[in-house]
Amino acid sequence: VSTQSTGVLKVPRYGYRLQGLFIKATFDERISDLKHELEIINLALNSVKNSKAFYSVLEIILAIGNYMNGQSPHGGVWGFKLSSLSKLGDVKAVNGKMTLLHWLVPYLQDKHPDIAKFVDDLESVQKAAKVSFRETIGKINSVKGSLSLVQTELLIPNVDTMYIGAMESFVNGALSKVTSLEKKAQAISNSLKELCELFAEPANTDSDALFSLISVFVVGFEKAKMDNARRKALEEKAEKAKKFQAALRKHVKDTSGGKGHLDLAIANIKAGNVVREQVEPINI
Repeated sequence: VSTQSTGVLKVPRYGYRLQGLFIKATFDERISDLKHELEIINLALNSVKNSKAFYSVLEIILAIGNYMNGQSPHGGVWGFKLSSLSKLGDVKAVNGKMTLLHWLVPYLQDKHPDIAKFVDDLESVQKAAKVSFRETIGKINSVKGSLSLVQTELLIPNVDTMYIGAMESFVNGALSKVTSLEKKAQAISNSLKELCELFAEPANTDSDALFSLISVFVVGFEKAKMDNARRKALEEKAEKAKKFQAALRKHVKDTSGGKGHLDLAIANIKAGNVVREQVEPINI
């Protein structure tokens, strides 16, 4: 065994000290990550809570549901679960190509353009759907527990004063930061419970579960918007092609003297004898 190794082995409670130094070295990064997670959740909570446009969309969806269900037992309800939002993409039209969500998009864009921008209000929700408040609280407790280990070690007799001085200063400052983090977490916990109550979700619903329900609707709404734009472009393309074919048939009829001499018309086209005024070029 080398002299250096022997010296390390003679350090009292070497393993515990090494653990304490590791806790100290990683503390700031862990606190920073936890602050970031709490900020993500808090931002999403405030975004949903303050989005009047989102509440208006929910009211319209409720009205649509009551109208569709009419006098059935499902009609005339005063609210619905957030999980029902994902079912809007399952209610299909007679042709089977469009869903209620595809219909809702242009309805909001045409009748309520300001409300249709609710997606902008909920930009933070998708990121928050990936963060569990419950897990974040667990991490905070873990950090607090690691500081307790360091405190316990400092109470052991015969620990050198240099180590005690360095670690006591660290622990005091660290505990203050953890306490501050716990206060923020408590405020977020209260806001989360209030939002769950507002949407009639269980009080113990985790943040990622709540925001996932909203995020699925937001993503589906944006997808329906793109689907509609794609469908409209295809319809416009088909309409242009239809007009072009009609113009071409008219030209064939005119240039062949009404006798349907298609070969003559094709020959004229190849020879460049088509008059532009007769057949307007159409981009397809």
